[in-house]
Amino acid sequence: MTIHLYKTSTPSTRNAAIEVSQVKSNTQNNLVYGQHHCGKGYNTKGMITARHRGGGHKCLYHKINFQWNRKNIYGKIITIEHYPNQNTYICLIHYRDGEKRYILHPRGAIIIDTIISDIEVSIKMRNALPLSVV
Repeated sequence: MTIHLYKTSTPSTRNAAIEVSQVKSNTQNNLVYGQHHCGKGYNTKGMITARHRGGGHKCLYHKINFQWNRKNIYGKIITIEHYPNQNTYICLIHYRDGEKRYILHPRGAIIIDTIISDIEVSIKMRNALPLSVV
């Protein structure tokens, strides 16, 4: 566990601390892509037609598996990262067949936990079942 101490920039952050546990920031480059900003206020001739459009910072997005469609294959949580685009935490899962995917961080899951998505698994916080079974 790590304790992060804030720099004092306002009186409310003086002597403030937060406990950060089990968080790493190693991203998989094949699961990260850049979002292309379309439009930007130019027409086909290259003339600006909409003012005050354009610029901005390039945002990097992660390919997150919301469906949990890897059935009956155990996976192990390798890293837990903060995902600033959705203001949440995501987990990098390494499945036994060698595939890696990101999922949203289940509450209470830590690094080296195993997860599985199937119809006949025990009801735990880290497992995924379809709603028809539950």
